[in-house]
Amino acid sequence: MAGKISMIIILVDLDCYKCYNKMRKILCQLQYQERIRTISFDDKSKTITIVGPFDPQRLVCKIRCKGGKIRCLGELFTSSHHNPLISGSTQAL
Repeated sequence: MAGKISMIIILVDLDCYKCYNKMRKILCQLQYQERIRTISFDDKSKTITIVGPFDPQRLVCKIRCKGGKIRCLGELFTSSHHNPLISGSTQAL
């Protein structure tokens, strides 16, 4: 799994103070356990983008479980791609 960089985009109402703080707390708790590299909050599009070499399905499950009864938790989009620089394969330019 070292060569795969995954990205999750979470749609959350970031204007809601409780939702924002709860998601921030959940992601900070999971950051070292799940090897999350980047967490970015976008207030304009109301999304949270998470990037790192983690298993996206496992992380989504944990976020949903820890999110509890938060109604602002929207859809979760995942995408992953293979990063050849991390996996060690070389390619002639």
